[in-house]
This record gives sequence, C-alpha cells and structure tokens, in this order.
Amino acid sequence: LPLTRLTLLSCLTLVDAWLTPPLELHDAGNELVLLWSLADIAAFWEMRRLQGEDPGIDQWWQDADTDIASRSRRFMTRETFAPSSIGREEDSA
Repeated sequence: LPLTRLTLLSCLTLVDAWLTPPLELHDAGNELVLLWSLADIAAFWEMRRLQGEDPGIDQWWQDADTDIASRSRRFMTRETFAPSSIGREEDSA
C-alpha cells in the first residue's frame, strides 16, 4: 500500500466485526458490519486530510463497489449522562 493509505489506516482502530446471518450464504448476500474507532477529533480530521491526498483511496472504493450492494457510515460518541437518569422526569415540587 502507498504510504498515505498506510498512514490513513494507522488513524483507525478496528474494534469489532459482525457477519449476519452468521454463516456465508452462496445464493444470497450477507451483511458485514465493521466498527472502527478514532482516538479523537484530531484523528478524524487527519484521516479526512489523508483521504483527500490519495486518489487511490477513491479508486479502491470504486473497485470494491462491484462486490458491495450498499454501504453506510454512522458517527457515534459515548454518552456521558448516567444511564439511571434516562426517562426520569425531574420532580416539580
């Protein structure tokens, strides 16, 4: 891999992967869910910068699209509220 793509991958940490259904289907598709993590916001922007510098990354996705029915991206963060406070209303007394 070119240096830019290796650097890009160093920004990401693969947390987990799931295949559903949990066996390979030869006559139907499977869904592969990958959960990646970035250390912080600065790592996100560094990843985006590197992606823009390497046209090979876009080419890789174009080539991969022949085997991918669909893909989506979600951005998540850990919540900092206490789980016990979910759904409770404050007393108005």
